[in-house]
Amino acid sequence: MEVKEALERLGYSHLKEYGKEYRTKPLYRDSDNQGNVLSIYKDTGYFIDHARPDIRGPLAELVRLTLNLNGLKDAKKWLGEDSTGESIFKKRNQNIFINQNKIYDDDNLNYLIPNHEYWEGRGISAPTMDLFKGGIDDGVEGGKFYGRYVFPILNPHKQIMGFSGRDLIKSTNERAKWKHLGPVSKALYPSFLNEEILKIKKEIFLVESIGDMLSLWDGGVKNTLVLFGINLSDDLLYHLLKLKPQKITISLNDDGQQGKAGNRAAEKIHDDLISYFDKKIINIAFPTKNDFNEMSKNEIKKWAYSL
Repeated sequence: MEVKEALERLGYSHLKEYGKEYRTKPLYRDSDNQGNVLSIYKDTGYFIDHARPDIRGPLAELVRLTLNLNGLKDAKKWLGEDSTGESIFKKRNQNIFINQNKIYDDDNLNYLIPNHEYWEGRGISAPTMDLFKGGIDDGVEGGKFYGRYVFPILNPHKQIMGFSGRDLIKSTNERAKWKHLGPVSKALYPSFLNEEILKIKKEIFLVESIGDMLSLWDGGVKNTLVLFGINLSDDLLYHLLKLKPQKITISLNDDGQQGKAGNRAAEKIHDDLISYFDKKIINIAFPTKNDFNEMSKNEIKKWAYSL
């Protein structure tokens, strides 16, 4: 039995397609006021109840919950699995949420020169920069982060899960502005510093880059999370659901006119979020200039206060 067929037989008739997954309301509990908080991956059937993140598992578990069966054995039988327990689906990796992130040794920070001149030149104070433990790569020319200011990407447990480097040379158009090592798209950054702030404020600003976050932080807006681009990752969405914010502001860089990349991306993130949150709490607010780095601390404070 294919995943979609199984879901429809279970009664999940109002399936919405979002990339690699279906989204709908859970039928095994009352969810009338929560929207499409149930995600089911199209290829594996693995599911997550984003309003109850402790409820997740393979398709057989969803069958068990929905039909109120005694155990997984009955659920697998309902799905048509053979006597060996092997699903008639093609074998696929069901462990898609196992954390396989590499943790880097703190000794790597010894190779970063704590010279914040570039960021101070953009209006970021030295005390703010010290909080994020970054520095200039002192490696040889041709190295991965040569000529870049490198930030260690710390997880909520203050372990290094990757690095993100901002170009300082700009000698050719071939050099990317930002370069990453490790699964930074999975990062909940900078939750190692602001997790309690996010919980207390109940308002979260989503920004494109570490540079945007630094400008807001130095301007007094510390309730931010970095997208590392213009897409909302599953990990960040899951984190937002756990935080239960009362307001989410999508603050990508302003591309000047509707239809440009940043504007389209903000609208897409908005559409993704309203599948999980009340649309009244989702807001799009661009910086008053091209990006937050071009705004003064006073301008940032006025901007945040006006929302």
